Amino acid sequence: MSFASIDVAPVAFDAAEAGRVAPAEPASAGGRRPADAAERRKAVGAAEQFEALFIAQLIREMRKSIREISPEGSLLRDPVNGGLTDFVDAAVTQSLASRRAFGIADFILRQIAPDALPDRAAARAGASTRAPI
Repeated sequence: MSFASIDVAPVAFDAAEAGRVAPAEPASAGGRRPADAAERRKAVGAAEQFEALFIAQLIREMRKSIREISPEGSLLRDPVNGGLTDFVDAAVTQSLASRRAFGIADFILRQIAPDALPDRAAARAGASTRAPI
């Protein structure tokens, strides 16, 4: 397809119409525009999911190491308990990720959506907004 074959309709400029265009939102620090509530929720959800993936991998590797060093016949090596420990690991992972216990989600949000961080003034003052573990 060549660009010469594309027909483009002429556009008339109306000065009165240009005055009615909504002004652009001012850029926040770093040249980014403030995110609306839906975008903030998406950013927070994505950051927490990433932290959950990291925590799940960490717990999975810890379980693997524990199984390898456990003595023969130990409950930790019993494959029957695998489903239950996977369930518990998933619950612990979600609990830690939703509280942002490792701080990975906060780090990501500082980069992609600083307006989505809870109470930025407290964070700047060094106060923790998370519940203790």
